[in-house]
Amino acid sequence: MGGGARRDRGQTLVEFALAFPVVLVILLGILEIGWMAFNQTANLNAARAGSRAGSLGQDGQSIEAIAMSNSYGLPITGVEVSVTDPSGSQLQSTDRTSGNIITVTTRIDYQAIGPVFSFVPAARINALYARHSDQID
Repeated sequence: MGGGARRDRGQTLVEFALAFPVVLVILLGILEIGWMAFNQTANLNAARAGSRAGSLGQDGQSIEAIAMSNSYGLPITGVEVSVTDPSGSQLQSTDRTSGNIITVTTRIDYQAIGPVFSFVPAARINALYARHSDQID
């Protein structure tokens, strides 16, 4: 009877040793997907805040600063601001009037957080947010 119990203990240890790495990779994958979703959300929030500032009459440098300050601490690698009239014609950023469309595009260079997925190359996450400009004095 003693030999059978030891054999069962050994079998349990082998099963654990085989299953644990698979479960660990799945958990790390879930964390990685969550980190990527957080990056996308932060990037979109930065673009939204920048376009809102632009629609309220802020200049290009202010829009960029506001977008970067609304990225939850993630490094924004680029902010582009464009202004178009309702027909789609490109305007200078200083030619804004009420009804124009302010478009802000932000970029974050995404890097995997864990060594398990370090084989995945760095990716660029872009976010674009457009809104009509409000009454500009």
